[in-house]
Amino acid sequence: MKKNIVLFPMLKYVVPADFETFLEEKAKKGYHIDKFGQFNFFHIKFIKEKPKTYRYVMDLNSFPNENYKNTYLDFGWELVGQISSCFIWRKEYDFIRPESFSDQESIIKRNKRVRNAIGATLFLLLLAFIIVIATIIYCGIIGRADKFPDLIFDAHILGLFSFYLFAMVNKIQKNIDKNS
Repeated sequence: MKKNIVLFPMLKYVVPADFETFLEEKAKKGYHIDKFGQFNFFHIKFIKEKPKTYRYVMDLNSFPNENYKNTYLDFGWELVGQISSCFIWRKEYDFIRPESFSDQESIIKRNKRVRNAIGATLFLLLLAFIIVIATIIYCGIIGRADKFPDLIFDAHILGLFSFYLFAMVNKIQKNIDKNS
């Protein structure tokens, strides 16, 4: 049984529609998700099987009601798994790509929730970056230059992650603008 592991897929395909397309393309090549759970933010393991045509849906539902899962299941959708409040559904099809229970407005709202979650993380990273820069300045004032290498390393890491998240927020915003 051939396996394929993709590292950090949800960082690469941060726009939900891009992530869905990624999963659908893998399925067409015969790679199907083995298991999907909390740690699949970091990696997804695919198992090589017969190629299938699936419609995948990444549904962010922070407060699903009691009928949420049953609605999808009753219409033939399979719950692949979930990460926190992000549910991954799929449905096999032959000719007509099935629609999920999301209209254009719901998709835009979903994308805004993803953008806002990443934006909140970006805010926290920028706050940490500012604190590290202030600490570097403070250490310079009190003559603790021995702390500079570690603090400068921390500032670089925080800066790189902040830049990446800023780019992702912009990418999601462009997708929202395109679909509005």
